[in-house]
Amino acid sequence: VNYTITDLGPSSATGYLLKYENNIIVSSTGPFKVGDKIHLNSISYGIYSLNVEATDWAGHTSSATSGQFEVVWDTQPPRTTLSIDTPKYVIGISTYISAKTRILLNTTDDMLIVGDNKGLGVKGTQIAIDTTTFATYSGTFTITNEGIHTIKYYSYDVLGNTESVKTSTVIIDTTPPNTTLIPDKWLYSNAGKSYATPADYFKLISTDNLSGINQIVYSINNSSYDIYSQ
Repeated sequence: VNYTITDLGPSSATGYLLKYENNIIVSSTGPFKVGDKIHLNSISYGIYSLNVEATDWAGHTSSATSGQFEVVWDTQPPRTTLSIDTPKYVIGISTYISAKTRILLNTTDDMLIVGDNKGLGVKGTQIAIDTTTFATYSGTFTITNEGIHTIKYYSYDVLGNTESVKTSTVIIDTTPPNTTLIPDKWLYSNAGKSYATPADYFKLISTDNLSGINQIVYSINNSSYDIYSQ
């Protein structure tokens, strides 16, 4: 509480919090002196003003009232969630994505209870990837370097309530599989061509260094592609 009294001689003053409902004073809390601290969690929600009454050495009195303000308890930090667009592949606790996969952070601010979505608003979100320092999150992003990457992030609201740092891990896969056509037996070759009989058969072997093989498709003589099954 802070207010200033001016007078030619000694004077004293006290302040009171006035609560309003429909612009009508319904209660008064106080008195408060200059320098007193008001713990807002000790008063209820609502619209208030600060009224100060001053008395000088001669018994003259005066009063002044501040503009109205709202008391709101916003004690919860925001909640930030990480969303991953397609393409992505999730197996167990591992999430594989491509260099084109978009990553997005979404934030919600709570007030008193986690999940009430009634907070006064998110002021900002910070993000760091791998060993980089935290920086302001500005929107959807991608990660292009192949390998395992750690994303750290948190948000804070307009009152400074700050979320604990969250961590998510993604694996970027930018290398396509390698597929080999293998005949069931030795084939005669001449001038760069291999010759097989109608009785010969072939199999396809694919390997991938990260996310694994989704499916193999093949085409014979420019026909439509079929799914290969062993």
